[in-house]
Amino acid sequence: MNPLPTGKALDAELVDLWARRDTLNQAGWERLYQIVHAVLGNYRPQELSGLREEKSFYIQDFFIYKVMKLPAGSSRIDHAGALRVFYLRHLKDHLRDAKKIRQHFVQAASDSDEETESHWLENLPVEPINVTRPTDTLEELSEYGITQATVSCSAQDFLCRSEAWVPVYLAFHFCPDKDRSEALVSLAARLKISSYHYKASQLGINWAANKAGSQGKRFADTVIGCWVSRDLGIEIQPENTHAILAAFKILCLEALNWRENQEQDTTQ
Repeated sequence: MNPLPTGKALDAELVDLWARRDTLNQAGWERLYQIVHAVLGNYRPQELSGLREEKSFYIQDFFIYKVMKLPAGSSRIDHAGALRVFYLRHLKDHLRDAKKIRQHFVQAASDSDEETESHWLENLPVEPINVTRPTDTLEELSEYGITQATVSCSAQDFLCRSEAWVPVYLAFHFCPDKDRSEALVSLAARLKISSYHYKASQLGINWAANKAGSQGKRFADTVIGCWVSRDLGIEIQPENTHAILAAFKILCLEALNWRENQEQDTTQ
């Protein structure tokens, strides 16, 4: 790919590609992607300090939702500075929506009589959890008419039909004990997984209300959230926190079993 121009030449190329987004071929999209990352890569507005993800995540998110998915006629750009303005608005959307989401769930939880539910979302896993054989999950799941065996079968099916990186994220990063958990950045580099932070957010393993996407993504809309709510029929609600955690534990057990099988296959 040709090196990027500077100054007015960069502005002219950006304006041209931006206006032709509806008809760009792969080479055009790759060039626009290169320009967007170059323009925003060294831009560090103070809004980033209030967000938890790495800067690269928000640039990628901006490119997907504000560059790729919006029709060319929806916005006009005249120079690289305008791109930074659009990106800044996107970051402010992240901050504003994150605040609204947290307020919504805190308010929902405050309506409960149980004080322990006041911050129920904080109990959902956002880092590797210590997984043991779940002996206390039957009671949590029985009120939904499902058994541990049912969840295990559903988890196995989930792992098999998901994209290849999903069981890898769970089995090597999220579910193992800390001494066996591989850092996400290391895992992504070793297996050449692109957009690894974005994938983690889509999966739901690092979801939190204060870093939900600018589109107002709910936990129920993440990959794991869909499995819990649609496949298992457990609504993502404060009163179901314990059942959700029980499902997480079973999913992790199946992911760790998957890892063990993978490791055995490679040694045979």
